[in-house]
Amino acid sequence: MRISLCLSFLLYAILGFSQISESDLLQKEKNRLENLKNVLLDADGSEFNKSTALELRSMVDADDDGMDDDWELANGLDPTDNRDAWTDKDGDAIKNMFEFQLSTDPNSPLDPVTTNYNPDTDDFNSLIQSGLGSILVLKMSEGVYTSENTTSFAETDSRIMIQGGWNSDFTEHNPDKYITRFVGDGTDEILYLSSLTEAENDLETYILILEGFEIEQGGSTFGNINFITWGVENAVFVVYDVISSNSATHGMTFHHWSGSHGKVFLVNSEFSGNASHGFRNQTTSESTGDWKFYNITLSRNGSDGNPGFRSFTINSEVNLDATNIIAINNLGSSNLNLGDTYTGTIRHSNFVFSDISDTEMTHENSIQQNPQFINPPGGDYTLGNTSPCIDSGVDIGLPFAGSAPDMGAHELGDIMSFNNNIDLAGINFTLVSNLIEQGQDIEVVCDFDQKVRSIQLQIYDAQGRQVKSSALDKRTKRQNISNSFLPGTYLMQVYVNGSLLSAQQFIIF
Repeated sequence: MRISLCLSFLLYAILGFSQISESDLLQKEKNRLENLKNVLLDADGSEFNKSTALELRSMVDADDDGMDDDWELANGLDPTDNRDAWTDKDGDAIKNMFEFQLSTDPNSPLDPVTTNYNPDTDDFNSLIQSGLGSILVLKMSEGVYTSENTTSFAETDSRIMIQGGWNSDFTEHNPDKYITRFVGDGTDEILYLSSLTEAENDLETYILILEGFEIEQGGSTFGNINFITWGVENAVFVVYDVISSNSATHGMTFHHWSGSHGKVFLVNSEFSGNASHGFRNQTTSESTGDWKFYNITLSRNGSDGNPGFRSFTINSEVNLDATNIIAINNLGSSNLNLGDTYTGTIRHSNFVFSDISDTEMTHENSIQQNPQFINPPGGDYTLGNTSPCIDSGVDIGLPFAGSAPDMGAHELGDIMSFNNNIDLAGINFTLVSNLIEQGQDIEVVCDFDQKVRSIQLQIYDAQGRQVKSSALDKRTKRQNISNSFLPGTYLMQVYVNGSLLSAQQFIIF
């Protein structure tokens, strides 16, 4: 939907971000959001979707991977290993963490129900509107999409996923092979999704997941992508395998306002060549932010003088944990511009250390060197063969080549592929004895000749209560498991890449 800018925001565009105060900027953006909402209501001539709100979970997440511990245990995942968030247990191209956020079944390739969309379809905005107040998973085939602008305001709990990278008949998902590209005309944002104001909405949960596409030349105040929540208790924003560039303005904006509690995952994505910020944020009015940035590239943004990433808080707090990122060689005043209320750690990354000197953040195992991109002016941010970022990251569950992951969004070399639908018939697991004396180690043998990501062991007592959950060492054939169990009958289950391999009973006497 095309919505023109009001006069005040034309003035904002002339004055520029740096010449008005943060409180003034916040008010201007809130005013614009209110105007957009009113125009949208007038155009639709109807009220918003009032579907029954989805239940908000009270979540315990020990490994901080975006999935509830009880949910992981119930679905054969490991609540102590955050890497399983990025695998796909049922092979439906929806990653485990996405299934949790969508409230769908990670063990069923038939759930979630999905909608296919290709360049010949012309109801993008109406499809997004249909997802408000419910669950929408929109699969997009390869091609260039030039008229897919959407502006939407959610009133009740919503879970929306937009996934590019499918072939034309939706039988194969490979974003590197099947390029899905949004191209705007520089007039309005391409993807603009927001809740209503805190006084108007009944939202407790708003989930937005974006995966597997390139997006460029969005316009107006917020650039290519905009996600705003007002007073939303469970606001989750995931950007995975996305490239965002914009020669006129920002790559992306996400705001948490008026008591919102926002979790943000920016993963395996590139924000480069944006005339203003690569991405920016406001977290205000007693909101909180819990952000994870994994393997992102943020470079050559800010030709207008603005930072690569700009964020500020007003009476709010943000914790940012970043791993394997490259945030360097931006063209504006800095690469990362954060306020003094930010906490967290940047690990195994390439960035300018002084960019966090005014925050409460720390850094570990990081460098500040030329990443040796192949051709940044030409838009190629892959690493050159002698880059110091190669094999300098740490394994967080994303596929990688070499001895360790690279820093940044683009892994150099042939990526090691872990098959979640592995041939379990080729793996032998043996419990050496099923009659074990109390206090004696439990001895197991696991023999396999395939690449596996994880081997997880779970033990349950006779009442069905889990009494042990641990990862086995996939490099060691024969292993001992400590035994502090009381006498009784127990069930041992072993999962390989999230799939059940073996279930065996044993007795402690």
